[in-house]
Amino acid sequence: VISGSGIQIHNFLSQNSTIFFFLIEINWYRGYSARLKARQRYALTIFQSIEYADEQGQLQVCFASDLKILKNFIEEGDSDLIFLCKLFLNTLQDYKDRQDYVSHIDVPDSYHGPRLQFPLTFTDIDLLVEAFKQQQASGSRYCPDSCT
Repeated sequence: VISGSGIQIHNFLSQNSTIFFFLIEINWYRGYSARLKARQRYALTIFQSIEYADEQGQLQVCFASDLKILKNFIEEGDSDLIFLCKLFLNTLQDYKDRQDYVSHIDVPDSYHGPRLQFPLTFTDIDLLVEAFKQQQASGSRYCPDSCT
């Protein structure tokens, strides 16, 4: 009887030790995967901060050089504001002048390429693709300088 109960106790301990080691292994794996994810996130954060700092540095350099260029061109006094307006703003008169210029371009009847108007539409883009496929001339000499 005693020997039989010893076998039962041994079987009970061996089954529980298997479960015990299984639980230890599961806990270790969960901790390992959590540490691995934390390392990956930390590395990604470092990479993003380096990339962001690099972009910010480039923007600061570009902005500083643009300011130096503007300083060289701007004269002292009230002409500063006028110069900046002319430099950065497109006026309605400029748009009308461009439209007048475009309307005065004569395209001969012998030209068989696509006839485009800007801004381009999907139809114009299809015409350009077809003309390219058929190796037609693009007619860039009929396009204003601002369009090329």
